Amino acid sequence: MDSNTSPQDYLKESKKKLLYSIGLVAILFVFKLFGGLFANSLALLSDSLHLITDFFALIISWIGLKWTSKPANTKYTYGHYRHSILTALINNILLICISIFILYKSYLRFLNPVEVESALMIVFSLLGILVNALILLNL
Repeated sequence: MDSNTSPQDYLKESKKKLLYSIGLVAILFVFKLFGGLFANSLALLSDSLHLITDFFALIISWIGLKWTSKPANTKYTYGHYRHSILTALINNILLICISIFILYKSYLRFLNPVEVESALMIVFSLLGILVNALILLNL
């Protein structure tokens, strides 16, 4: 934030960037989910599940920005900054649940291997790299 930018302008710009990132992550999730299903790729499926946690983390961050912009009141005398602890807890619980699911699916794949469409998997992985680069350049 440069010296000529007000905190309100900074929050407004941050919210716009988060919404842009949320949209890109949602689109990438759909592509990787279908790519993982069509290619029989557990790697793409697990990455799509990881994108769900990113999606919710970005939404929670967006909500958090709205909360932190609220002024202090009699109930929250220091403001609403501590809501970020709750959002981090929710995100970590989601990650643990998804990790358990991936571990279970990996075990099943170990017992009954399936053929993976590697060309399709590579295409969707490259798409993921492109979208992540767009998000990085946006931030």
